[in-house]
Amino acid sequence: MNIVIKRLDPERVSAGLAEMSGAPEDLREWLSEIDARYAPPAGCFLLAADWNPKPGEPLILAASGAFRRMTPDVCEVRRLLVKKAFQGQGLGKLMMRALTDQARAAGYTRMRAEAPATIPALVNFYKREGFKEVSAFRVATLEELEGRVFLERPV
Repeated sequence: MNIVIKRLDPERVSAGLAEMSGAPEDLREWLSEIDARYAPPAGCFLLAADWNPKPGEPLILAASGAFRRMTPDVCEVRRLLVKKAFQGQGLGKLMMRALTDQARAAGYTRMRAEAPATIPALVNFYKREGFKEVSAFRVATLEELEGRVFLERPV
């Protein structure tokens, strides 16, 4: 298996889906819901997968990651997921590196992230990647913000 990270532009989702003829229907539905928030040049959506499975084998999606514009110089990391079977192999770190490279190329100077406090492994991952806790950076009710950790780092 050869896992590769590729950029998937929302405008080209249908082309990407055609390329992934073995993709399960739930993956196709999930990808089809990607909206303009992740469209370049302000945003980016990356997928890590085995893009060349053997004939008759399904596409193996390993991870995803995205960012979208918050301000002209700040982007927010979103949809950072690594499937359980691929956790602990450094794929999250590679995805974050790829997102950082894309954010830098798009002109961002800072990245923000939000994580549930109930998932300490995710919060700790962001901290290992250089993120520091900051105050809430979005407007929401206290109930919506409760249990959320907000983080930021330079690109």
